[in-house]
Amino acid sequence: MLNVLVIDDERSALDALLDEMNEFDEIAVAGAFTNIMEALEWIKEAHLRVDVVFLDIEMPGMNGLEAAQRIVELDASIDIVFITAYDQYALEAFEVSAVDYLLKPVMTERLAKTIRGRQLAHRRSDEERKSQRGSRLSITCFGIFQLRMGEIGTQIVKWRTNKTKELFAYFVHFREGELHKAHIIRDVFAELDEHRAYATLHTGVYYIRKMIRNYGLDSCMQLNYANDCYHFALSGVALDVEAYWRAVDRDKPVTLSNHRACARAAALYRGDYMGSSNYIWALPEQRKLRLSFLDLIRKLSAFYFAEGWLDKAVELLEEAATHSPLLEEGHEMLLDAYGKTGDFDALRRHFERMKGMFRQELGVEPGTAAEAVYRRWLE
Repeated sequence: MLNVLVIDDERSALDALLDEMNEFDEIAVAGAFTNIMEALEWIKEAHLRVDVVFLDIEMPGMNGLEAAQRIVELDASIDIVFITAYDQYALEAFEVSAVDYLLKPVMTERLAKTIRGRQLAHRRSDEERKSQRGSRLSITCFGIFQLRMGEIGTQIVKWRTNKTKELFAYFVHFREGELHKAHIIRDVFAELDEHRAYATLHTGVYYIRKMIRNYGLDSCMQLNYANDCYHFALSGVALDVEAYWRAVDRDKPVTLSNHRACARAAALYRGDYMGSSNYIWALPEQRKLRLSFLDLIRKLSAFYFAEGWLDKAVELLEEAATHSPLLEEGHEMLLDAYGKTGDFDALRRHFERMKGMFRQELGVEPGTAAEAVYRRWLE
């Protein structure tokens, strides 16, 4: 059964909708309000879960669009269904996370369609949540940003929009911090005008919270809001960038006692941090991690060579060149490794392949350092 809340400042319209709802055994009216502020306070304080809010758009003091944003901030799991005498608000309504839109006077057949749709959506959410309970959750930030579930990470969460994905990535990046709404707008939605930016933010938060609820991730992800700030926390989630930093100590050399941990860290770096998405706000961390990775593979490959593990050194540097093909310093190390092992055919092939890739992808020639390594071994 769906618990619903009805908000309309016109008592006659409110009573008419309540009469229609009395015809449906599938719903229970948890509350009905003509004052939006009282309704918001009730939602904030209520111990009863609300599944759907039927909300009038044209109300004095605070219109329904603004009220919907406030409701989403209080509890993003609530579905918003707008009711209005005018259809001019339709597009804007869906920007603030409405799942449906009813025109007054509300017809029984149309209300029945909305109720069936919400029942089906909630049933699917419950099934999804049960199926994911106890499954392993991981987030990859190197290369392609992804949220994965399942015992071997086979299920990848699909995002409603690229902006919702970026917003979630932003929360992961700044996890445990207090993120003011204005800063999120500046970093993630700068290309939008202020009104549309805030509407898109609220929509993104709505769908992220919906995802957390639908997949039953409440115990390992929390997205809270207070004092104009969002706070995102993770617990029991495998995060590749955290695993990388735990395994790497830039001040320590690679030794027999830690080389396996260093190799595991290098294997995690499957491309630049958030590299496939080009998020501007991620660039400082991306540069920091790139420098750390170059330092790591330089020390690790030198250790392998010193121990006589030539194949491991070449394999390490080939893997790095594959996952970070535009990282010129990695190519320099690989060319040098081919030279040290006497594999001059591989050295020639890789140098020509690298030149072609840089011309095609960047429209430039490789730097002089790579060519200097090449010539040192072949001249």
